[in-house]
Amino acid sequence: MNGDYRFSQELSVGVSIPWIEGIREERGAPDRHLSGLGDLSMMVRWRPWAAELDEHPMLSGITLMTGLEFPTGEDNAQPFTGLTSPSLFQLENGTFNPKLGVSYYHQLGDWSIFGSVLGTFPLGESDAKLSPGHYVQATLGGGFRLTENLQLQRGVNGLFRSRDELDGEDVENTGSVTLSVAPALRW
Repeated sequence: MNGDYRFSQELSVGVSIPWIEGIREERGAPDRHLSGLGDLSMMVRWRPWAAELDEHPMLSGITLMTGLEFPTGEDNAQPFTGLTSPSLFQLENGTFNPKLGVSYYHQLGDWSIFGSVLGTFPLGESDAKLSPGHYVQATLGGGFRLTENLQLQRGVNGLFRSRDELDGEDVENTGSVTLSVAPALRW
């Protein structure tokens, strides 16, 4: 469940409360089922030049973001099986995770450009001795206005994640770089 409240044109706050359902199937082992509340997340978005579109058209599309994930999800709800790190099959990672980022959107006639970078930097380790890796999400794209309220967009998304540590040792099957191209309709 996600909710946002806009205090003004410049400032908004969002809250995300995830519910996670999962089934892990492993050859030779019984299936593992997980279900429950994930880590609650709060995000503050500040657009310092939002009200100055006419005076600063390029700056008005900048949004600064900061937030925090709280360890409300269960981080060790399943026994460790195989070589899988607890970060790969659990409700959440059980640490406080500060977030910091910036996004940009600008309309140029019928065309638009957008981009964002958001980093998450977990603090400490969970009760299960897991230190989750930090990660950065980035998006870059553009769009074309089809009607007054409908826009066709294409973006390139990247997720860059460092390795987790368990009891001070790198977990070999964690860490990744994921790139994707995403078409979208914005209404």
